[in-house]
Amino acid sequence: MELEKFFLIVLWRPADHPDLSPDEIAVLQAGHLGHYDDLRRQGLVALNGPIREGSDDSLRGLAFFRTRTAAEALELALADPMARAQWLRPEVMEFWTQPGATTAPGLPITI
Repeated sequence: MELEKFFLIVLWRPADHPDLSPDEIAVLQAGHLGHYDDLRRQGLVALNGPIREGSDDSLRGLAFFRTRTAAEALELALADPMARAQWLRPEVMEFWTQPGATTAPGLPITI
């Protein structure tokens, strides 16, 4: 069976995250979004986004990386301004799926 390999980055909000002002968080959020936009444009991230209404409030987001190694995916995730500020903590794991499984669009929403 042929499969495609991705590296899943799970973004957690650490319990001991720094106390930041709303302005500091806004700057970090803009940098975070720009970082992942750049990674998608480079073809290094296939899909990413926030987790909403989950059972664990510390789970904040997911990103599926198309890198050669888990270490490379983690290094890119750690370069995120929110990770550098210790506002988010990335964790990496290997994920397999059938070829082409990520090509179908999701349901549209407006935020």
